[in-house]
Amino acid sequence: MLPSWSAKEDSHAYLNEKDLPWTTNKPLKLTRLQEQVRARRLVSAFAITVSEPMYEEEVNLKTAAAYLAGTVIPPGEVFSLNSIIGPFTEERGYAKGPTYVGTDIIGTLAGGVCKIASSLYNAAIAADLEVIERYPHSMMVTYVPPGRDATVAWGAKDFRFRNNKHTPVLIWAEFADGRLFVALYGQFQPPAVRWHWEELDRQPTWTITRMNPQLPKGTTRLIKGFDAVKVRTWVSVKYPGQPAECRELGIDSYRALPHILEYAP
Repeated sequence: MLPSWSAKEDSHAYLNEKDLPWTTNKPLKLTRLQEQVRARRLVSAFAITVSEPMYEEEVNLKTAAAYLAGTVIPPGEVFSLNSIIGPFTEERGYAKGPTYVGTDIIGTLAGGVCKIASSLYNAAIAADLEVIERYPHSMMVTYVPPGRDATVAWGAKDFRFRNNKHTPVLIWAEFADGRLFVALYGQFQPPAVRWHWEELDRQPTWTITRMNPQLPKGTTRLIKGFDAVKVRTWVSVKYPGQPAECRELGIDSYRALPHILEYAP
């Protein structure tokens, strides 16, 4: 079956050095770390646009990005996202943000930090780093296609990858002007990586009708959900002078998120 995805195609992108917000005014900490571990080459960079933040999602993204920025992964070591940006407490600067619970989106502490995990997942795959732990969301998300998201939950779900290179990897991250940026620096030349995905199954969602006293009289509003889908994802990896290699990333199943039709009282 051909893939079908309803989110905006410009919600995510791989970036070049010139597209990063810190390129023209590089933080001193980043410069020092790049010199210290000799990670001067931009290996991969990924950005997610947060066009309609919910609750205090932007606070959580700024907080998590600040914790993540400056992380150095020595050769052979395993990176754990939860160990860097967690625990997710108010004392560490987190607030309520959007979280999937059942078939609804509610505000929970540190909700929204999964965008950090998803950005890092896409960056790690582009750098051909060894992903050893990754979980998809229970339902599709709006900012990356199915099979390219990652979720975290303290004490339950982590995102981890191994630095399978011979030199250190440096992570930098920032949330600025409604966009989340995650970049990986190192000494190695990354391969050309291309994502592929195939829709294996699709079950249509349904519509829930509910009253919303906030709406102007006589109006309605449709909040679009997602069908239930199952997808297979893989990437083709091509190093200079070598044949392309196919890497299977697995099969992910997403539950349906219902459409919500709201009406004024």
